[in-house]
Amino acid sequence: MPLGQTGRTLGDIGRDIHWGVTRVTPFVLAFGGLSLVGELLGVKFHGLNIQRTIFIYAVFGLLTGIVVGALRPIASTTWGAAVIGAVVGIPLAFYVRVLAIGLGDWNLADIFILLLFVSICAFCAVGFRRGYARAEQRSSTDETLK
Repeated sequence: MPLGQTGRTLGDIGRDIHWGVTRVTPFVLAFGGLSLVGELLGVKFHGLNIQRTIFIYAVFGLLTGIVVGALRPIASTTWGAAVIGAVVGIPLAFYVRVLAIGLGDWNLADIFILLLFVSICAFCAVGFRRGYARAEQRSSTDETLK
């Protein structure tokens, strides 16, 4: 049964959310691994122990994956990919800042770095989208040549 005017079914939404979670999971594992390496090297996480740090990465990663999956229909355009990248960059930039400096007072430099990080994530998402589109085009060309 289609939902609203979008024509998307609950199955479509479920597949999109699964897609989002599977796309975000490698990044969650990478940041969790970096946190573990930091713990082994004696890096201080401003009052957060390694278990809590990895738990927070897992929870934020799952939530970010759900949001990315829900936004998947707009990923077919360059602007849509940029929006998804920015959405992913916000919690990631915030959490990296908290790990590096703590929750303390924010100043203009912190906000600038957060916006810069979000912009970089948006550009990366556009690059991933274009690379994925080229790979799809190559595979369809290869199939027609056979």
